Amino acid sequence: MDLLERLRTRAEAYLSDPEEVTDEHLNMALEEAEQLAGDSDAPVLIDIAFYRWLLLVDRNGVNDEQIKAYQIALKQITDPQAPQSRTRPTAKTRENPYL
Repeated sequence: MDLLERLRTRAEAYLSDPEEVTDEHLNMALEEAEQLAGDSDAPVLIDIAFYRWLLLVDRNGVNDEQIKAYQIALKQITDPQAPQSRTRPTAKTRENPYL
């Protein structure tokens, strides 16, 4: 199952009317997720894409729990200590700690 189908399944399960799930919104969310998380594992990409999709379509807005889950997914790719991280620490270690 490709990423688009996985995202579609999750989105259709979320909405009471699956007919509201459009390819346009799904593709936009996936493109944004790939820009943010590029070569991350599929579950990370799907999480980020799903919350990007929610921001596009949820008429009632997203709640605090959804924002927290989105932040956790983003942290997986931005925290230099995380195994999925796309950022690496580049600061040099000081030779003289008193400088």
